Amino acid sequence: MRCNRQLEWFQENQVISIRTRSGCEFSLLAVFFFGLALNMPILQAAPDYAGIRKSLQEKGRVVICVVLADAPQTGSGLSAAPLEQRVRRYRASQQRFLAALGEKGYSLRYRFRYSPVLALELEDETLLDQLSRMESIRSLRVDQQGGAALLESRQMIRANEAQDLGISGVGRTVAVLDSGVDNDHPDLVEGLLAEHGKRFLSQGDDVSEDFDDDNGHGTHVSGILASRGHVTTAGIAPGASIIPVKVLDSRNVGWFTDWAAGIEYAVSLHQQDNGISIDVINMSLASHSLYTESCEDANEAIAGAVAAARELGVLVLAASGNNGSLNSLALPSCMQNVVSVGSIHDTNPGGISAFTNRSPLLELLAPGETILSAGAGGGNETISGTSQAAPHIAGAICLMLEVNPRLSPEQLVGTLKSTGISVADDNSGMTIPRLDCLAAVELVRIPPVSGLSCVIDSAESLVTTWVGPPAIDAIEVTVLHEGLTRADSVLGPDVVEFRMNGTEPGTYEVRVVCLRGELRGPTSSCILEADAFQEAFTRGNCNSDGAFDLTDAIFTLNTLFFAGAGEFRCEEACDSNDDGELNITDAIFTLSALFLGTSLPPEPYPSCGYDPKPAGEESSLACEQGFCPAQ
Repeated sequence: MRCNRQLEWFQENQVISIRTRSGCEFSLLAVFFFGLALNMPILQAAPDYAGIRKSLQEKGRVVICVVLADAPQTGSGLSAAPLEQRVRRYRASQQRFLAALGEKGYSLRYRFRYSPVLALELEDETLLDQLSRMESIRSLRVDQQGGAALLESRQMIRANEAQDLGISGVGRTVAVLDSGVDNDHPDLVEGLLAEHGKRFLSQGDDVSEDFDDDNGHGTHVSGILASRGHVTTAGIAPGASIIPVKVLDSRNVGWFTDWAAGIEYAVSLHQQDNGISIDVINMSLASHSLYTESCEDANEAIAGAVAAARELGVLVLAASGNNGSLNSLALPSCMQNVVSVGSIHDTNPGGISAFTNRSPLLELLAPGETILSAGAGGGNETISGTSQAAPHIAGAICLMLEVNPRLSPEQLVGTLKSTGISVADDNSGMTIPRLDCLAAVELVRIPPVSGLSCVIDSAESLVTTWVGPPAIDAIEVTVLHEGLTRADSVLGPDVVEFRMNGTEPGTYEVRVVCLRGELRGPTSSCILEADAFQEAFTRGNCNSDGAFDLTDAIFTLNTLFFAGAGEFRCEEACDSNDDGELNITDAIFTLSALFLGTSLPPEPYPSCGYDPKPAGEESSLACEQGFCPAQ
């Protein structure tokens, strides 16, 4: 069935399949014979080539996407190789193809980094014959167009209450792929990272740093996300930053190749060592075609780019589209690595907007009807659409990441779903979560422990104490010694102490993290230096037999004056008078204490313990082995 659906899409969208994917041969034969029975055309390469030739004759040019076969496939069949390794393989495959193709009859519009795809503008019909003979091609497809997915919604999703916690999305960055942004709008200029703005239009023929919005759609979307609230309502994350990437023209229309290039630009910017870390890519974009299932194979360049983003921890959002379908979504929202967002009524939070495309792939809902936001020219405007729903989610993610920057894309999406308010759709029979910004922020806002203390006690144990916050599930304690893990334990939420016995000299770091389900709070830590520990002993017990008696004086004299009589295992224990020297006076002191009733040995005596002298006054005598039965 998967190949059947692919064939229908291929014919509708002028895809020319040069090489059959493995696993589809049987299905293709079945479709072929079924087509013969019904006298229907199936997959005919000649009409597709004829269509490309006709476009060349009528327009003098046509832009196609060449998907190469001798490189790891993107999308649902994504290779398990590391991203940078795949990028090198894609580039080598593209280089071999271009070398074989030559330099005449075409222009290279895009050479995609995260997929084995090239966008070529064909100018010579004879080049089609050459392409059809090249075994390195998996498929050709004509570039397609798509467009934008055109009260106070903050109260509905409780974003205003979340902001009352003192958060605004500050420090978080969103790449907005749209019609650009009004770079002079009072509500947006403070948050624009204009130096990183970019423009990808006309299938790669119009690429520059000019991102100014000549339609207004991108400005409206950006205002919902991060308006500072000077002219119109403040955005969901009024402290967040925006990188404008213009991929829609003045008519609000753009090409798939430009969308893919825009995503790749954002991902590459995130990878560079430039101080920019992109948290979310917001795409209020929608194809004209709809897809009932995951659509990675519909455009490998976009699929490869969004897969790379997700792999690098960047969450990608897209509007589901405004066709009102009950069983299909627009591209790119139908892709596995994209979070699809639909719209709900502004005045009726329980109902999905009639125009919202929905299918089992639709993941989240947010307000999208009659949304007041920033407008082109410095004013404001009211627009409806799933385009307006997506930036509500992007803004909520910025707030979540401000309070907990450790969240992964999976944790972000999982939290938004689990805290969302269920909306039942009678038309499709589906139930989809609607954004509850405050609940999502409160769940991921996990405070640290307080009063953290780390000490090494007299028993040479590392003792860590703290006061835990309320409403957590567990506390994780990790002890590192010289950078290596010595202990790692997960304790109950009410535990306030962790003890590790058997410490050694060196640097210790103790890390304590509060846990709520799979979510982690900030790390609290303390560092301490453990010096060489003293050996415990009993002063006067020179022969280490556990008693202070005549034999200790005899052992001292024998060891001092008779070679081979033995050796001091603990010189400090034999220093009975605690004068820091080991000599005959120690034996005399012992005999006097035992038989004349003079002073007993100083501490540690009579119990086993450590020399109590303060730091800097310790004895120079050694103690390799004391005798402490209680130890």
